[in-house]
Amino acid sequence: MITLRSLQGNRRLSKDDAKAICDVLIEHLAEKDFGGVSVAYVSALCDVYRGCGGFESNASAALRAAILFIFNEGLGEATDDSFEIVEWSVKQSIVTPEQALSFITGNIDIVGSYTEMRAISSLLFAISEATPGYKEIIQSVKEHVIEVVSDNSSEFIDVDSAFSKVEYEDDRAAGNELKKLIERELVDLGVSFCADDVSSILESYDVTQELYNYFHNLHKEDEPRSEGPAILAIDKIDDLFDRG
Repeated sequence: MITLRSLQGNRRLSKDDAKAICDVLIEHLAEKDFGGVSVAYVSALCDVYRGCGGFESNASAALRAAILFIFNEGLGEATDDSFEIVEWSVKQSIVTPEQALSFITGNIDIVGSYTEMRAISSLLFAISEATPGYKEIIQSVKEHVIEVVSDNSSEFIDVDSAFSKVEYEDDRAAGNELKKLIERELVDLGVSFCADDVSSILESYDVTQELYNYFHNLHKEDEPRSEGPAILAIDKIDDLFDRG
């Protein structure tokens, strides 16, 4: 599937050809009741198919079967592609909003990457707020996202961007710049938040130590590199003069 996606993305395979291949694969897998394939594989296949325009017409019986396979078998195994396919399915009334919420509930604990969090937030926005249980689930998603960002701040927050704007040992200014970055990150992730949420993420980060590390590493990078053999030769010359 990675090969098919890369070929289509690199334009070595036309959209029409890629769509035709996806049609055949989806039809074949549906005939086999998707035996022996993973949710991730079927989700990726459907995502490539969507990118080729396969979702622009009415869903075939095989495509509907693929979507229902993702929904029914994807609890605890969903990928960002899975969430995006379910989102499309909600808009097409293949999956109900209630079913989509249950899909989110069954997968929220495994969501950890940036793309997965963006995808699950996008799916939430496609569901009506009037759907029973919506408020509770969106709160759970928000809490999970904040926890993941707090536990993996270095992966989500570009601290170099923040620290490059402040002076050495100016912890307060560094903290303010980090707050701005955290707020932008949460907006990008599609999460509603308050000042306390931003503060809770910042509290998990040792601003003083990381600011020191940033300037320490910056200083090391600016230091001229000494060549071992050259320094050794100079030392030997010095020894000769000492002996004289």
